[in-house]
Amino acid sequence: MKKKILALSLALGVFALILSAGTLAYFTDKTETVKNTFTVGSVEIELLESKLHRVNAGATTAGRLSWDTAVEGYAMAGTAGTAPEDSHDWAGAYYTDEQIIADAATYQAYLAEAGKGLVPGQNVMKAPYVKNTGKSDAYVRIRVLSPKALDDAGGLISPSMYTDSALDGAAVLTTSEETRNGIDYNVYTFTYQDAIKPGKMTFWNAWGDIMISKTATKADIDRLIDGGILTSDGEFSVLVEADAIQAGGFSSAEEAFAKF
Repeated sequence: MKKKILALSLALGVFALILSAGTLAYFTDKTETVKNTFTVGSVEIELLESKLHRVNAGATTAGRLSWDTAVEGYAMAGTAGTAPEDSHDWAGAYYTDEQIIADAATYQAYLAEAGKGLVPGQNVMKAPYVKNTGKSDAYVRIRVLSPKALDDAGGLISPSMYTDSALDGAAVLTTSEETRNGIDYNVYTFTYQDAIKPGKMTFWNAWGDIMISKTATKADIDRLIDGGILTSDGEFSVLVEADAIQAGGFSSAEEAFAKF
């Protein structure tokens, strides 16, 4: 069984093994050898983060992202009625894999600017995708870890910024809690139901954006800084991770990840 876990934007190398077997032919005037060549598959993924929601995120004139596609420079290249099978019959326009990959190359620069000095009601787009860069069909899942003290009801982050479209049969959401380096996180796990073929990407992004609650006050921020949840500069981290496991030998993504 082969499985991979990927955090942030780490891509792992691929591997292959060549096998050969010989068979001898009898009752003839010569000896023949038949060479059988097999290639062992591999499970490799790339985690991409973009500011483009697959079906409806554009940019405002101020450079911030909103749910708007009627903005110059952010036109969708995928025309209505041409979405791939794993889109679950999406009928409208959409951003293509090529557009998302190109945008992902600029995401960290966008995040460094857009994620600085957020005020109540302001958001940063965070749309994760997974590309299968291996040789085998693979089930994938994306996990978003949001600091519990900020994410729970009444916290600094507006809750549940995942996209409903990702849950409309394409992915199943489960929630849990996890502690890392002394910080408690709410964990949102999106398990994609269709296996991703080599060279293909997840169609739906599981997450949409990170938004500061419109009701947040300076007193709330000071309290979180004093509690060590925010740094003295008001910084916090939201983690995004991806897993993949071979699809062969399993009847569903849930069965596969139960063996992860």
